[in-house]
Amino acid sequence: MREILNKIKPLLSSMKTANPPSSGRQVNLVLLENVASGECPFWFGLFAPGKYKSKDLMSLERVEDVFYQVNVNGLDETVPTLVSIPDKKSRKTIYLVPRTDNTSFREYTVWLSDIARSIFDLGTTKIGFCLSSDFYNEMFEEIIRNLIVSTKVETVYLLTGNSNKTHILKEARSLKEDLKGTGCDLTIFH
Repeated sequence: MREILNKIKPLLSSMKTANPPSSGRQVNLVLLENVASGECPFWFGLFAPGKYKSKDLMSLERVEDVFYQVNVNGLDETVPTLVSIPDKKSRKTIYLVPRTDNTSFREYTVWLSDIARSIFDLGTTKIGFCLSSDFYNEMFEEIIRNLIVSTKVETVYLLTGNSNKTHILKEARSLKEDLKGTGCDLTIFH
């Protein structure tokens, strides 16, 4: 997988995007310990195959609970799923996409592009990601980078929970450096 990611970074950097960033485009990256500490109406996550039904997710009351279920039990789906749940003050929408273990460069690139296109089509400017303690990896960083570069996203929330915040902050700084060549100025709040 690392080999594919190394091939993909230059390709994504050179691709024309659906929303080419203007020079100096400001994007905020906000690290959150819990959903209550930030207002993000739209969340994104990956799921592995499993037994949990997507209709059962709608009975859950917190974003964290949805991510817990799809990470621990997996989801009985093969296609992306959009779920809406009441979360204290407002409804939250969660876009769940099947994880890919694909080692084909072409198929992985298409998978990343499909995610960005779907989020671009939904028109959201704020998006949140839930990170488990071992899940902020290169693939996740590439998804976030691709979304920042190719959509209208202005604010990215990372729900860190009990994750290694030092490691996530280090990776966020690396992402900031990587984005400098795209015309995006990433500000990190923690």
